[in-house]
Amino acid sequence: MTVLTSPTMARRAQILSLIGSSHGMSHFYGFALAYPMVNSLKAEFGVSYAALGFLLAILNITTAVVQIPVGYAVDRIGPRVFLPTGLFLMATGIGAVAFATDYWMLVVLMIVAGAGNAMFHPVNFTILTQTMEQSFMGRAFSIHTFSGNIGMWLVPGTMFVLTEWWGWQNALMFVGTIGLALAALVLVCGHVFQPTEIAADEVAENKAVSVEEGTRVILSRPILLMSAFFAFSTLVITAMQTFMPVALVQIHGVSAAFGTKAVTTYLIASGAGILLGGYLVDKMPYHRSMANVVLVGSAIFLLLVGVWDLSPTMILVLLSGAGLVHGLLRPARDIIARSMTPDHSTGKVFGFLSTGLSIGNAIAPVLFGWIIDIGSPAWVFYGSAIILIISIPTLGSTQVDTRMSPATNP
Repeated sequence: MTVLTSPTMARRAQILSLIGSSHGMSHFYGFALAYPMVNSLKAEFGVSYAALGFLLAILNITTAVVQIPVGYAVDRIGPRVFLPTGLFLMATGIGAVAFATDYWMLVVLMIVAGAGNAMFHPVNFTILTQTMEQSFMGRAFSIHTFSGNIGMWLVPGTMFVLTEWWGWQNALMFVGTIGLALAALVLVCGHVFQPTEIAADEVAENKAVSVEEGTRVILSRPILLMSAFFAFSTLVITAMQTFMPVALVQIHGVSAAFGTKAVTTYLIASGAGILLGGYLVDKMPYHRSMANVVLVGSAIFLLLVGVWDLSPTMILVLLSGAGLVHGLLRPARDIIARSMTPDHSTGKVFGFLSTGLSIGNAIAPVLFGWIIDIGSPAWVFYGSAIILIISIPTLGSTQVDTRMSPATNP
């Protein structure tokens, strides 16, 4: 049985700062070669936008493939070494793009970056589970998620300014150097990630779990259903971030600038929802019911945007509501996932669930891009709403197999 004492406020702040900054950096790197950097790369290497999009696909595919083995390794030897390693690989993969001389070098570097990216979710959730007290777990998960979003939001403005000042190669070298410095800091300060107290028999149990037993855990019905839920929820998030502006222009005749303002409004509201959701799941025991209500509410807001003839103000109001309630979902989702995860399998389970995120990210651009191409922009909103509703059953049962060691509530 895992026994944890409550961390001090200072230690909690140290852990969340290191985890949050690392997660934010990983999301920053995940989008660092997107707009506006993609235009510089296209001009430098003389390739199509599709070829550049393939680079991001390679990064995500590598992440999906590597995440599960990393999860097994984290459960076997502990999470501490993997976080600085992930930062080092991502920083190296993205920063070294500045030195690439042909397209295939970029492909190799995206594989390196993708391998690094695979480490963050299984590692971070394992560290948080082992170091945070149960009464604060929802807020810890929400801070982790919010930090990742901040990293993503910073990409366009940061890369635009750095490229304008120093050129695209120097911009990438600079952000790569920042990641290497952060990796060194995490390596030096990684002692704070150790559980404050853990019984020796629990450590032995974790190391003794066989690959077969671990595989049985991640292929159990609740975990498979939750993986589908991760994929469905990511489909909608990616659709909104990527195609909402185009859809609004075609449906409501707004300007492209307003479309950008609308997606920014949605993302800010979603960030607020994530932080609020972390607080609520710590105070409310009915996490699955909360998630169901949130899913229905978000679907209704999105349907109204697609169905009604709206003024710009009403569009922003409805998208604010959709973003807020969708943000509430994510801490509840993570807490539900943790509740069905045996102590000895946190790394592998969250590695497997995070593969659902990669699948959602891979499918959304193709599916919703096709919807735009066939001239049905309203279906960006209708389709997103339908996906949210059909994802409700995939929350599935939170009852774990009685043969497994249920997640301990410290």
